[in-house]
Amino acid sequence: MRGMGVLLSMYGGASEALEAEVAAKKKELADLNAQLSAEKSEERRQKIRDAMAKVENSINSAKEKMKQLLQSASETASKAAAALSPGFKALGAKLSSGIKSIGAKIGEKVTEFKDQQDIKRIYAEKAKRDISRIKADKLAERIQARHSPPAYSK
Repeated sequence: MRGMGVLLSMYGGASEALEAEVAAKKKELADLNAQLSAEKSEERRQKIRDAMAKVENSINSAKEKMKQLLQSASETASKAAAALSPGFKALGAKLSSGIKSIGAKIGEKVTEFKDQQDIKRIYAEKAKRDISRIKADKLAERIQARHSPPAYSK
């Protein structure tokens, strides 16, 4: 597995060079196309068409090279992944069991938190009910005090 980074970096460099080559050829093709539209001489137009055909062939060739390069990089990466696969399976199993136990612990904590919140809500509702009852009692006392005759003291 040593050197995989270097190898993939080399593939990346080659791919980048081919992309630059294709970009340059496309620019050259665009220039030739502009020359073709401006040219009046039929002999010169034919030479430009021939040059355009050569550029298009070189673009297609570069694209084919890029395709082969990417296929080769893909195969190399697949081989590397296959070589690493047994170790990753064991690591994955360990991680999976660890994640499951952490998930169970988190689930317990979430349930505990929800229970605490429910208890707080129950006490809050009881407190509201008790406060409402006290207010109602005070209002009833005020109403009764208003309707009862005042006590005269002599």
